[in-house]
Amino acid sequence: MNNKILFITVFISNIAFGAVLSLPNTIKLTNTKNTNRVVQKSAQKLYNKGLERNIATSKIEASLQNSPHITQMMAQNILASLASLKEDDIASFIAHASLHKQTVDLSAYEDIIALVQQHSPMLLDKELAQKIEKVSNENERLKIIGNLA
Repeated sequence: MNNKILFITVFISNIAFGAVLSLPNTIKLTNTKNTNRVVQKSAQKLYNKGLERNIATSKIEASLQNSPHITQMMAQNILASLASLKEDDIASFIAHASLHKQTVDLSAYEDIIALVQQHSPMLLDKELAQKIEKVSNENERLKIIGNLA
């Protein structure tokens, strides 16, 4: 009951202040069969490195800060905003971090910066930093909505 009241309060305050959530291309994912493709690809990368399938999956899930569904939506948001990245790049980033027992939060500005620097030939300039900040903010909203649901 408290979650519903909080959600309604946040929603109404966003409308009142003109900050209506704009979530490009992410809502379309909610009804598809492949809602955790990035998580599956990450686990497959660890499996290909020699880990057992169930251990690889548990390592990936332990390193993610959000549910696989929310992580996939955040990944799609990143892919829609940063054209130089591919889904495989995000899966590799998650697999590498989980192999080293690091946490991954695709709404965190620092994690998106690390992802871009690791897999993109683009130099980090002011325009790219602003795009990353925008994606980070949108993914943070996704995380809040996901936690309320």
